[in-house]
Amino acid sequence: MTLCVVLLTLLLVQAPNDLSALPLGDTVEGVIEDDDAEISTKILAAGYTESTTVGKTWRVEVKKSGRYCIDFWGYGFDAYLVLRDDKGEVVAEDDDGMGGTDARLNLILDAQITYRLEVGALHGQRGEYELELYRGGPDPEHTLQWSDKAIQARIQVVFVKEAWKKVDVVKSKHYLVLTDSGAGKKFGKILDKDIYKGFFKFYDLDLPKAHRPLFVYLFNTREAYIDFLMRQLGMSKDQASKTGGIAYRDYYVTSYTSPRDPTHFHECAHQIMSNLLGLSGGGSWFQEGVATYYEDEVKHFNREAETNMLITTKQSVPLRDLFAAQSMLFSAGENVKGGGGAGGMYGEAASVILLIMEGPHKKRFHDFLFAMGKVPRSNLKEIERVLQEVCGTSIDGLDEEWREYFGK
Repeated sequence: MTLCVVLLTLLLVQAPNDLSALPLGDTVEGVIEDDDAEISTKILAAGYTESTTVGKTWRVEVKKSGRYCIDFWGYGFDAYLVLRDDKGEVVAEDDDGMGGTDARLNLILDAQITYRLEVGALHGQRGEYELELYRGGPDPEHTLQWSDKAIQARIQVVFVKEAWKKVDVVKSKHYLVLTDSGAGKKFGKILDKDIYKGFFKFYDLDLPKAHRPLFVYLFNTREAYIDFLMRQLGMSKDQASKTGGIAYRDYYVTSYTSPRDPTHFHECAHQIMSNLLGLSGGGSWFQEGVATYYEDEVKHFNREAETNMLITTKQSVPLRDLFAAQSMLFSAGENVKGGGGAGGMYGEAASVILLIMEGPHKKRFHDFLFAMGKVPRSNLKEIERVLQEVCGTSIDGLDEEWREYFGK
């Protein structure tokens, strides 16, 4: 039986002409369903283990060798692309190359090769899709706007069916807020002016070039927010109840509060770091530190005094342990993501960002930010390398600096 399966697989790989050809310059539509074929690569096997990736397969042939793009929009799912050559070897694959949850391959195609393109849905999700092959570099129009179809697909995934007709789409320069709360344009304006621009001003960063609006899911009630976390993220009710907001994939989600509530500043920081700056590494300490220190600014929170208290009362943890923590979410007590971050590990992480931003290494802060944001999460060896290269110190050396700086 195993031999038959292997032979069948080889035949499929060697017979791409049996597949539908992906036309050049035309957008095609399709649907990914439960009974579609499994898509497997080394990257998928290593990093996407929570569910099987399935999808459709197309034949790709070009008459002229050169640069081409393949853009893949998933409506209601996180899109994934895999391109194989005529021997079945992976040429390229992509998750979020077009931004958000949409995939893009931008590469040189050989007119002598008949390729196989696998278009898949990650995380057990399913839904309709659009796919386009075109000649040349990326089409900027594809990455600057969300289609009405994509927005409606989001609404149907995020909100329960009974709420679909009540959902407003609040559009601003930088955000798309999907909400059943009745919040108007004022909410989007505050997100743009005070929260989004405030982050770049606070960390003295250049505003990014034009990009597709970022998604915010804003529920009218806390109960609906908790229900979403349970339905879509698999949290228990107890876990969901301990959060004020969650930034995940290309969105952040919360329940209605004042647009200037610190939760928005915290989760906006996560979203910008990951989806706009591409700085999603370092570890939980780094991500939460950046978000919590930005949140401190909004709340006028005295992080120095709080950190001094942690040190003098011996409630702090060694920085080596802090950096190694896989996640501080639900770590203990007040330390919940978006839940204030006023003490414990969240506060300690924020104080490390403060130290490097305002202390003896402040001239290298941006170097630190962009280097640490590219480090594999919680990889102590790589964290130590960045600290040595940027700050001229080790993890233990930084720990000593930290205790001296705040322990006075």
